[in-house]
Amino acid sequence: MLKPPPVPWNRLAGLAALVAAALIAAAVASSRWFGGDHAGRAHGVGPLGVEECAQGHCASAWWGDVAATPGSWAALGVGVAVTGALAAACAAVTGALALAGRRAPWSPRLPLGLALGFVALTLAFSLTRPRAGLPPAAPATGLVLALAGGGVAAAAALALSFVPRPGAPRRAPHRPEGASR
Repeated sequence: MLKPPPVPWNRLAGLAALVAAALIAAAVASSRWFGGDHAGRAHGVGPLGVEECAQGHCASAWWGDVAATPGSWAALGVGVAVTGALAAACAAVTGALALAGRRAPWSPRLPLGLALGFVALTLAFSLTRPRAGLPPAAPATGLVLALAGGGVAAAAALALSFVPRPGAPRRAPHRPEGASR
């Protein structure tokens, strides 16, 4: 009977980590975590500020320049952006090393923690969005990218934590004393 070839889990997890890095980087760079149309203008709200577009011309404003924004929410937006950048960089390096057949010099818990921290801050950012002074907005592309990227990064980090080191001896399964094979 033919046995199927072994699944290269480290390569699959490496590809997933690279996809997650791209999704998270795109989310952090996006100004459209929430968006909509108000008074004939398209607008977007992202972790680093707001953007308004009219007749093909867009203008961006940093949270510090938007008078109605509480400072704590601006700080949360910056926290989302910084954590996202770190999560994307860590996922990219971890994925590239996994594709090369090597393990990252850090524990798989680091990319997992960064990915989960990014998702947690993303949820806090999206659920605590101040309504006063901002036009109404619905969830948009950036928020979807952030949640998808964080989820894929967490899954890849978990998968990599179960992949044995290349060249490491395989451990026999634990059998209680007196158990037969």
